[in-house]
Amino acid sequence: MSKAKADPENADATVAPTWSFEQALKRLEELVRRLEQGNVPLEQSLTEYAEAVELLRVCQGKLDAAQSRIEVLSGFDANGEPLVRPLGGDADMSLEEKRDARSSRRSADATGGAGRGSRKLSDVDETGQLF
Repeated sequence: MSKAKADPENADATVAPTWSFEQALKRLEELVRRLEQGNVPLEQSLTEYAEAVELLRVCQGKLDAAQSRIEVLSGFDANGEPLVRPLGGDADMSLEEKRDARSSRRSADATGGAGRGSRKLSDVDETGQLF
């Protein structure tokens, strides 16, 4: 049974947190297929279902961790510096806070920032290159 510690094909729910996202997802997909077929005895189905729930939790945790590391460009400040925020950072904001954030970005753009409308057409593509 020591092989189960390193091999998602022979899963052991206690090692699932050490697997990569891809390993956990592969094992989860395998379990779902087996459970959907309905050819597994009840006790084994319950055990595999519990393992699938744990793998789902592990996968979701890894996705949440990855998402928290991704930043989204949300505009530019008055000096033309990029403003970034965590991806999904708006989820905790109220509608009023979101409105205020948009308003402050627009105000910065209107007061000489490098936002939309502040460039002349000749500034857009001086070199003829995309970037």
